[in-house]
Amino acid sequence: MKAPRDRKLFVALLAAFLLTATVSGVLAVRLVVRTIYWSAHQNEPIEGWMPLGYVAHSYGISPVVLQTALGLPIGIRDRRPLSEVAAEQGKSFEEVRKALEAAIAADRKRVSETGGDHTGQ
Repeated sequence: MKAPRDRKLFVALLAAFLLTATVSGVLAVRLVVRTIYWSAHQNEPIEGWMPLGYVAHSYGISPVVLQTALGLPIGIRDRRPLSEVAAEQGKSFEEVRKALEAAIAADRKRVSETGGDHTGQ
């Protein structure tokens, strides 16, 4: 017959294993879902509902490039939709969209010519 202490240790180790397996499973599913989502949403046409970070992620460039193009503070995560940013700046959404598209094109040209990365520097 096993001692009660051995049984408690077994239960504790089993619980730790199950917790670790569950957390690993959740993180793996999250990784797969995000990978599938972003592989299907690259270079999405810029729309008013999108925050700046979404556009940066979709186009694979640094948010700094887009923040600079719109005259927004650098390094501050702004989750407002672009339509709100445009309204606050007194611009139409089309003006903001064109400014972002020009900044994306310029950054891609710079990267292709210099072989650098999309850090915006």
